[in-house]
Amino acid sequence: MLSKDQITSTVLPIFFKSCKDPVANVRLFTAKLLKQVIPKVDSKIVQSKIKPALLEMVNDSDRDTQYFVKQAISAC
Repeated sequence: MLSKDQITSTVLPIFFKSCKDPVANVRLFTAKLLKQVIPKVDSKIVQSKIKPALLEMVNDSDRDTQYFVKQAISAC
């Protein structure tokens, strides 16, 4: 199991890059994964990094991605 620091330093940068992937399914699964990561990292990271990344995706061109982004935002 990864520590909070490992998630923050290693995993999150990959997720943030995936938020802007041209493939809708990558963005969709990234939103799902970010929702799962939220309880595992410090709330400061959630508010300063994860939530802003999700807010950038809220008007995604893919409606399914929008749905999962909104689900993740509600977990923030």
